[in-house]
Amino acid sequence: MRNSAILNKIINGRTKYSKKQFNSPKYIGSMSKIFNENSFESLNQYKVWYSKNILSEKQLYGHCIDIENEVGKEFNIFADEIYEYLYDLVFVKTWDGFMRRQKNAKQTMTFNGVTNIRESTPREDAVFAIDFFGTTLSGEHIAIQVKPHTFKWKAYEYHYIQNLKKNLKFLKKNKSYSKMVYMFEKKGNFTYRTYTLEKLKDIV
Repeated sequence: MRNSAILNKIINGRTKYSKKQFNSPKYIGSMSKIFNENSFESLNQYKVWYSKNILSEKQLYGHCIDIENEVGKEFNIFADEIYEYLYDLVFVKTWDGFMRRQKNAKQTMTFNGVTNIRESTPREDAVFAIDFFGTTLSGEHIAIQVKPHTFKWKAYEYHYIQNLKKNLKFLKKNKSYSKMVYMFEKKGNFTYRTYTLEKLKDIV
C-alpha cells in the first residue's frame, strides 16, 4: 500500500496532525472485548458479526471519510486507501492474531507432553466453551479453553463465569475428563488456571 507507513502513524494517533487514535475502541470497537465475549468459527463469520454489531461496511467507510477530512489534505491520502488499511487491520490482522494464538496454544500443549489433541467442534465450543481436548503425560483427559490474558480482567468477569458454568456442565456429563484448563496468552506466552469438577461447583 502506497501510504501504509504514514497511515499507521495516523490511525494510531502518532502525528502532529492527528491526536486522535482512530483504531481505538471508541471508533472501531474493542477487539479484545469482541473475542473475549464471542466465539467465531471463520473469518467470514467474524466479518458478518462485526458488520451487524459494531460497524457496517458503510459505517466503516464513513469513518474513513472522517479521517480523510481531518488529515487527508496534509498527507495526500483518501478514504479508499484508508478503508483498505482499516479493513486489513479490523478483519485480516485481527483474525490472524486469533488464529496465531490458537496455533501457539496447540504447540505449547504438545511441548508440555499433551497428546491426542483434538479441536472442539462448533457445537462443543458453543455448548461447553471448550477449544481443545487432550491427554496429559499422566494419562488424564483434559478440556482446554484458550483466551487472551485480558479475559482475566474484572471487566470480563460475567463472561468468565458463564464459561465456567458451561465447563461445569461438560465435566458433569463426561466423567472421564478430570480437569478444565484455561490457557491465557500474552505476547506468545501462556499462564494457566486449572479447574476440577469440585472446584467449579464451589465457584458457580
